[in-house]
Amino acid sequence: MADQEAKLTEVLVLTFRDLKEDKDRRLRIPNPREDLTGAEIKDAMDVVSDSKFIWDGVTPKSAKVVKTVTDSYDITAE
Repeated sequence: MADQEAKLTEVLVLTFRDLKEDKDRRLRIPNPREDLTGAEIKDAMDVVSDSKFIWDGVTPKSAKVVKTVTDSYDITAE
């Protein structure tokens, strides 16, 4: 029987509303700290929207951590 290997990946997805183009913009951050608080995330989103470094005219909309489990199998031909 084949050996199964599971891999968990986590990505913090920050969603901003683009007021100029009337659409959502997303910033994905891999491997976020496990102890992040909502306040820290909101503060970071405020910095992104206020700096206009990445996008101009965006406001924070939502944030979530997406966890994905990938199962890999070691399969050998016999």
